[in-house]
Amino acid sequence: MATEGGGEGGASPQVIPIASLPLENLVQLKEQVEQEIIKLTTSVNGSRLASNRFKESVAALDTLTPESRGTQALIPLTQSVYVPGVLSNTEAVLVDVGTGYHVRKSVPDAVKYCQRKVDMLKDMMAQTAGPLAEKKRFLQAVNLHIQMQTEQRRAQQREQQQQGE
Repeated sequence: MATEGGGEGGASPQVIPIASLPLENLVQLKEQVEQEIIKLTTSVNGSRLASNRFKESVAALDTLTPESRGTQALIPLTQSVYVPGVLSNTEAVLVDVGTGYHVRKSVPDAVKYCQRKVDMLKDMMAQTAGPLAEKKRFLQAVNLHIQMQTEQRRAQQREQQQQGE
């Protein structure tokens, strides 16, 4: 991978300053970095959505009190299909732990589970934020070099046209 000014030592691939790359390679590099940014952004957005769902679950669990026993509720069968039901047990809930598995947990344990998931997703987003910002800065540098080389080519073409006249 190319870098703006140089690279760090170690067993990394050969580092080529982006200023020395031809325009065609810079365009390819730009496209590659843009794809990496899209992937990282998609990852962060997915984590944010999942975190929000767990936060909503915590809010829903907070409404489960012994007084809510016997009340009418809509029970989700899928994300878009709900059936009417009656709350008969407000001390335990089924928690979806992934891939179709559900575990019976007490309401406080379910809240702790959801909060652990929120914390885990928050950590993942924080770990992704650094590389994402770095890629965006690198993309700006690549764009700057593309613009500089494009301007140089235009100036050379104008100069050649003026000499030809």
